[in-house]
Amino acid sequence: MKLDIKTLKSLPPEAERLLVEHLSRLDDRYFKIFGEEDLHRHFRALASLSPDHPAEVLLGQRKDGTMDCTVLAFDYPSEFSMITGILAGMGFNILSGDVFTYEGVPGELLESHGRTLRRREEILLKRRRIIDHGTGIVESPFPSEAWAAELKKKMAGVIGLLEQGDEPSVIQARHEVN
Repeated sequence: MKLDIKTLKSLPPEAERLLVEHLSRLDDRYFKIFGEEDLHRHFRALASLSPDHPAEVLLGQRKDGTMDCTVLAFDYPSEFSMITGILAGMGFNILSGDVFTYEGVPGELLESHGRTLRRREEILLKRRRIIDHGTGIVESPFPSEAWAAELKKKMAGVIGLLEQGDEPSVIQARHEVN
């Protein structure tokens, strides 16, 4: 089910432009896999991303005891391996998953807008985003609330380092995952 702007009327007006990006830069498979409630949660998480908050983790317990874990973030090189490394290190055994990345914006489109795209909001709007979803089993001695808080903290720390983009930060992110 593909959302349209009318579906998310509760969004603030500034989020409508991101919704247009969201709808146009993800393939139809994404909209077939997730239900309307998930689509809303994902979009709200993606809309909350900023350079100071480059990732969001959504968790949900299923009736069968498995857990859904969705990482929503800006796109970075080597990010998927770091996400799965953190999950493995935290005792999350992935049983199935789906990975989605916004399509890129053609370079000539970015250049053709000249000064307009130089504004911070425009650059932020055009950044690629990821939606990495896994279903699995948590094997941890910690209570689920403590485990979830630690997972979110680790994801925020590592992806925050990737956001810095310099070589020492990327090396530090790899080190923290290892």
